[in-house]
Amino acid sequence: MRLYQTKLLEKLQESLGAVLPIIGIVLLLCFTIAPVPPGILMAFIIGAVLLIVGMMFFTLGAEIAMTPMGERIGTKMTQTSHVGIVAFFCFVLGFIITVSEPDLQVLAEQVPAVPNYTLIFAVAAGALSCSRHGCHDTPDRHGGFGSCLQYPGQKDRSSR
Repeated sequence: MRLYQTKLLEKLQESLGAVLPIIGIVLLLCFTIAPVPPGILMAFIIGAVLLIVGMMFFTLGAEIAMTPMGERIGTKMTQTSHVGIVAFFCFVLGFIITVSEPDLQVLAEQVPAVPNYTLIFAVAAGALSCSRHGCHDTPDRHGGFGSCLQYPGQKDRSSR
């Protein structure tokens, strides 16, 4: 029980560290540049408290439940001698995670000229292609890193 209390306090500190600066900026603006009615201010404060509590329990639950499961799966996957199977599952997981990313779904909603799933799948395929070619951790032909993140004809950023 003591372990969970320590973890809960740790997660509370993480949540406060992430949210308090934003709350401070909003409150500063509310009391100086853009005054708001007391009802809206109270709703914001209650929402901020609920956000902190929600983040605390979410990160605690993810750490207690999901992290050990991910570690066990990762351990088993690395012990296999079938590299193709590991690569396949990594690509499938990466694709699923990219497709389910909420920010990407919001972006797709804001681009009316392209169907939502076309944009989402194109980004997921691009992320997989980039990771497949290893551009994140391996040098490109110029000795720089991340060449797939550059536009064709763009100067090499590694020389800066």
